[in-house]
Parts: sequence; C-alpha cells; structure tokens
Amino acid sequence: MKFSKIEMDDKISLHGVTFIQENEPISSLLEYDDGHIELTFIKLADSYMDLDPNIENVKFVSSYGENIFLKNGIFKNITTNSRGVRTYSIIYEYLFLLISSRSNKEIDFKEFCTINLNYTDLNSFLNKEMISFLQDIIIDETSSFSSNEENLYTEFNYDNYELSVSDTYKIIKNIDKNNSTFRINFRPQLMIKTKEEIDFEDILGLIFKFRNILSFIFDKKLKTKEIFLENRTCKLKIFWSKEFGIKETIAKRNIDYKKEFFVRNFSEIINGYFKNSDKLRDIFEIYVNNLYVVHYYADSYLLSQISIMEGLHRRFISEKEKHLRKRLIEVFKFVDDDVKEKIYKANGINLNVKVEDIALYLKKFRNYHSHYGYNKPKKKIEIEDHDLISFLRDFSREFILKNIGVSESLIGCMPENYPFKQLNSNDIEL
Repeated sequence: MKFSKIEMDDKISLHGVTFIQENEPISSLLEYDDGHIELTFIKLADSYMDLDPNIENVKFVSSYGENIFLKNGIFKNITTNSRGVRTYSIIYEYLFLLISSRSNKEIDFKEFCTINLNYTDLNSFLNKEMISFLQDIIIDETSSFSSNEENLYTEFNYDNYELSVSDTYKIIKNIDKNNSTFRINFRPQLMIKTKEEIDFEDILGLIFKFRNILSFIFDKKLKTKEIFLENRTCKLKIFWSKEFGIKETIAKRNIDYKKEFFVRNFSEIINGYFKNSDKLRDIFEIYVNNLYVVHYYADSYLLSQISIMEGLHRRFISEKEKHLRKRLIEVFKFVDDDVKEKIYKANGINLNVKVEDIALYLKKFRNYHSHYGYNKPKKKIEIEDHDLISFLRDFSREFILKNIGVSESLIGCMPENYPFKQLNSNDIEL
C-alpha cells in the first residue's frame, strides 16, 4: 500500500531510506496511524558523546519510490545498546507526499494557490446534475471514461485573499477487454483557489474553518480525509497529526434533511460566514469545539452554551450592558415562532414552558457556578440540564444562520413526520 492510496484515518507502515542533511541515506521505517507519524532508524554511534542528528525536517524515500518530506519532528525516544548501536524514534507534525513536480526548482512548502479537501460525508456536496451524470456513466458499459468535473459555488474576498470555492470530481471508468466488468473511481473534493499564493499557516486556518462549517451544520464531529496543495512548483498530498485521536460522531438520527439544506444554501453559508468572521470568530469556534472535546461535567458544558448565547447577543444585537436574562430572552425571540416550536419538539420540551422561565433559570445557574452564589438555584422548569444543552445549541445555530444571511431555517427543514423524541443523557457527549 502506498501513501497516495490512503486517507488520513488509515494505517500504513513502509520501509525506505531517510536523508538527513548531507549525510548518507539511512535505512528507516515510517509508520502512519490515523494522524500519528513516526520515523524509526538506527545509527552506529562512535561514542556516547556523539551529537544526535538534526531530524526536524527530513526527506524519506519509500520502497515504492514515493518522495516524502517530514516536517516539525521531535525525538520520541533514543536508546543506545552496549555495542554503540543507537535507535531513534521521531514523531512528526506533517507529512508531505510529492505527487508531481513542475520544475527542477527546490520544492516550496510555504505558499500555495490551490487546496483540494475531502471531509467526512463530503457526498453532501453532490448536486442533482452530478448524481444523474454518474448514473449515466454506470449504466453505459460500452466504453472507458475519464473526466475531471468542477462545479463553482461562490467567489469572495477574505483577509486580502480572493477565493473561489468549487466541488470537483475525478471520475475514472475502466472496462475490461470482454466488456463484462467495469470499475468507477469516484472521489469528490472541495476545491479552494486563490489568485495569489497563501501562506501555509493561513491555509491550515482555512481547512479548519471549512471543517468547522460542516460540523456546525451537521452537529457532529468530522475529520479531514484528504488534503492536496498545489503551487507553482509542485502538487503535494498532506498528512498531519492535528486531528490525531478524534473519533467521528455517528449520527443517532437521520441527517438527510441537513445534507439537502447544506447543498441548497452552501453559497449563502460560505459567504455569510466569512463576511461575519470578525463577529463570529471565537464564538463560532467555541460552539464547534464543544463537539470535539470531552465534557466530563454537564455543568461546564451548559455554562459554555450560556456564554455562547450571551456572546451572540453582544455581537449581533446590542453591546450595551444588559442583564443576562434579558439577553437570553432577546436571542430566543429573535428566532421565528415556527422554528422555535420545532426546537422545542426536537428536544422533548413542553411547548407551555416559557422562554422567560428558561432564561431566568439559566441566569441563576450561571451566577451560581460562575460567581460562587450561596445557594444552588431551584429548578422551576421541568427540563434536564442535558436537554437544555441541546436546546441552546439549536437556538444558537438558528440565530447564527439567520444573522449571516441564510434565509432558510435548518431545523425548519425537518419533515413533518420526523421522529421527535425525548432526549436522554446518552444523546449528548458529556
């Protein structure tokens, strides 16, 4: 198996040689496991005082001939036996696989102009025309076929960069000589192009922003499956350790309506998010990051959601000083009544419970836990705290969508016969 054939959540182990500075190549073992990048090699040391090699950035050539560049390495372990054989284990933050090179110039790892991404559930980007197109290819078994398809969603300016966002599909269909079997290789990707090359650090920010937008809509943990970067000198495939240990969320409910919503509103969501990125910034990140961290205590999770609601009010409604209860009520009432009713039903909350009573409880809850109140607030509403967490997340999401210019409500897209049910503590990761 080659690195060119795997995704970020796969596992692979390859033998090859490592080039460290101007030294002779060293036989090595490169192991990758769902974001963990580790290089191991042995070296004969003349004495225990020998300096260890500079391994921060090295080149590795696999037994398959793949050229791999390992970046930001640190020693994990160094052992030396009695015969002076020293074993090095190094872990790396980034692995760059060279796909193609356009010149004999030194490969540039600093700036790129094209980003191709693949995330969990990227099939959500499929449009009806593309689905029909694929069906026609599958039905027609008479010939081989190869095509790169692209569908432009939007173009916009962000942080002095001009960006265009498309989805792209590389489709390869092979027919054997007897026309009896055929194979379709279909890999959807989200493509971001820029007129000027972008710094690698800024690209990392963009990659996480797009992943967070998807997580925001689907309300689930997602992972980056593939990253391809391209500049004037080369095309690279990237593996990283930034998502090591993240487990994707398995949806407990049918989310087809969310996928359809996203396809219909993708351009509005992207444009609205980046247009309001200064206002959203940390609030949006906290909202999404709550999906990716383990919450051992429901109290801290609920406090975080209350802070998000308060922050949204300050950024989008009023910066004037107001009591928390008033802020929460105004956020609740900003959402349309029909949408509010569906949020109540989705979280198993009685429609007779007033938002004013919920806001009062949340204010007392925050004061007790954040300001060390003397008495724990008595709950006058029959709603469990874990249900309130989901309830506030739904309101926050609808509030954000409306304020960034998305005319359609996400939860309002739920079909009328959607199986609402009372949630329990198992439905939220605490």
